[in-house]
Amino acid sequence: MNTYQHVVWAVPVTVLLIIFAGTAFADIPVNAVPELAGLSTTTSMDVQGTAMSNTAMNLQLGTGMLDNPPLENGGYLWVWWADVISPPIIGYTVDPFVASIYLLNGIQLPLGEVQYTAGYNEEVTAVSGNLIYQKTTGISTANKTSGEDNIAADRILTFTGEDGGRMTTGEDIIIDGTGAQTVSGNQAYCPFASDTNPFFPPFCNIAMSGSSADISTGSISTAAGVRVIAASADVPVTETYLINAKGVTMSAGYTNASGTVSAFMKAHVQEGIEQPVPREFASDPLGFIPVKAEDISYSETSAASGSINSFAKNMQYQSGIRLV
Repeated sequence: MNTYQHVVWAVPVTVLLIIFAGTAFADIPVNAVPELAGLSTTTSMDVQGTAMSNTAMNLQLGTGMLDNPPLENGGYLWVWWADVISPPIIGYTVDPFVASIYLLNGIQLPLGEVQYTAGYNEEVTAVSGNLIYQKTTGISTANKTSGEDNIAADRILTFTGEDGGRMTTGEDIIIDGTGAQTVSGNQAYCPFASDTNPFFPPFCNIAMSGSSADISTGSISTAAGVRVIAASADVPVTETYLINAKGVTMSAGYTNASGTVSAFMKAHVQEGIEQPVPREFASDPLGFIPVKAEDISYSETSAASGSINSFAKNMQYQSGIRLV
């Protein structure tokens, strides 16, 4: 009988994708609402026979009313003339003179809207075998700093099948963020974050990663996390997913994992820039026009099937005015 060994390693190359996107500022996190909420669970099972587990978490948060498109741009609308013969140009500004005119009419400065949806799903079914299952999950609407997550899930599964026993599992985590042009003032501690203009450009980014497995024997550990809520724009929006699959130690010694394991990541990044409005006179207010300037798609899948000695994949998405 032929025996096959599959060894798969994957480095976090997707971080490079978002570094290029950083030239257009990228995602801006949202600040926590006053009413904070948090949920956490810990699950531990050691089962001989049949076991199952299902988890679903969803977090939606924004700086304005949810599910009420279109998002409002930040800044005051104004009209410019580049010269006496060109048509007028409509853009946005935070100039104090323009602001004074709007404030006389009771109109406060629109700051711009940002909204995020983040979610996590997992399912496990084990039949005719021994399953050792450890898992912690948590969801929090509090502001987070670098190294912390709003949604987090860590788990270890070890399965040894008997008489055709199998364990199947699937897991994924997603982050979907969109933002209109937003006023950058007071959103970042970094003194260089808003040197160019007073706005963060619009963006529309989505990233999803996860894994699946169908094994008769093996050990799988995964870690998934998403961060979208922070007190400052200096903290990047992140999604992280790690998986490590290997064999198990039995009475006869170490045995490779047997079955199929796969992992994937998909991302679509759309970023804007702020184009300065041409002015006829130097005393005219500074103005900007948000336009789309970047569109990146990314897709990657790795899979191993048979006798698996090692399968490891580390996938990371970072997007923000600063990366860590």
